Amino acid sequence: IQNGGTDWQSELLRKSVVHSHSLSLAGGSKSTKYYASLNYFGQDGVLKTSSYDRYDGRVNIEYTGPKLKAGANISTSYTKDKVVPLGYNTNEEGGVLYAARNFDPTLAIKNEDGSYQRSDFLNVDNPLALLYGKTSTTNNYRTLGTAFAEYTVVDGWKIKANVGFDVRNS
Repeated sequence: IQNGGTDWQSELLRKSVVHSHSLSLAGGSKSTKYYASLNYFGQDGVLKTSSYDRYDGRVNIEYTGPKLKAGANISTSYTKDKVVPLGYNTNEEGGVLYAARNFDPTLAIKNEDGSYQRSDFLNVDNPLALLYGKTSTTNNYRTLGTAFAEYTVVDGWKIKANVGFDVRNS
C-alpha cells in the first residue's frame, strides 16, 4: 500500500453549500402598478470542481386608464453550470464516480514526479486526474418578454393586441 492508500470518494466529494438571495420591489398608483425583482442562486457541487450559479431579474408594469389598459413583462436569466465528466460507459469512459468506486485504493494519488498515479492492472483513469483534468462549463442566457394593449372602443367592444418573445443563447 503506497502512503497508506487513498479513499478516492473522500478525495472527490465535499459538503455542498447553497446560497439563495432575492430582492424585490413593488408599488404603484391607482392607474399604474409595477414589480421588479433580482435573484441569485448558487450551489457548490458535491464533486469538488462542480458548481451551479443562476442570476435572474424580472420587471412587470401595467397601466389602466379609462379606455386603455397596457402592460409589459420581461424576465432575463443567466446560468453557469460547471460539470465534471460523469461518463456513460465502463472503464476509461466511466467518468469520475465510476473511477472513484473502481480505482485501486492501495495507490497514492500522485507519483513522486507529481504526475497522477495509474494502475498497471486496471483500465480506469485516476479519479483525481479526471476531476481536475476534464471540466466543462455551460453558460446559458435567456430572456422572455410579453406586452399587451387593450383599448375599449365602446362598452362591450374592445381591441386587444399581444406580443411576446423568448430568446435563448448557450
